Amino acid sequence: MNKESLMITTSPKVFWQEIAKEIGGQLEVTKQGQNFGVILNDYYHLRISVMYKGVDILLHSTYQQSPGKFEEYYLDKLRITSEIKRKDKFYLYLWRKSFFEKLFSSSKHHTGDSEFDKTIAFTTNKEREVRNLFSNSAIRKLLVQDKLSVFNIQHDAGQLNIKLQTGQIILNKEILLEEYKKYILFVDGLIEVGLLPTSSQS
Repeated sequence: MNKESLMITTSPKVFWQEIAKEIGGQLEVTKQGQNFGVILNDYYHLRISVMYKGVDILLHSTYQQSPGKFEEYYLDKLRITSEIKRKDKFYLYLWRKSFFEKLFSSSKHHTGDSEFDKTIAFTTNKEREVRNLFSNSAIRKLLVQDKLSVFNIQHDAGQLNIKLQTGQIILNKEILLEEYKKYILFVDGLIEVGLLPTSSQS
């Protein structure tokens, strides 16, 4: 994708602020200092923090702003993450199967849903709970149909790290809100099957 296709003429801060207000979050915008070379564009970090059912969610992205009379904004990809203190170790790695994996896969992890199992591979240390998670048809549909996003969960030093890494460029508030809703769907599923503590649990 070339740079021009990622360009918009309205500051991303405008619709990020609108979404922050809509979801009850707090927007932070910081400018990155440039101490080398010739500065062509200003570089900004965008971050919305919001609490959802006791889970602290962070939406991260960046953009570049060109100087001059006709301002242009070049956008980057989005990440949505959460960090939760938890002693009980849990990990879940998901990926889309390659052509050869589909032909010769010997993975022991299956859900019983043929479309999902031929498209998505995963590994986890909580097989029963994850099978229950994937019994949610909306989550299965999301993971199968969304070819730009990847969910992963890691556990390190007593902390659970949940990440949605998407290749979707956030061109407007509708796209940003849609990506946030995907993350909320996944978090709700994790809570429902007991893989995430509720706000009343430690």
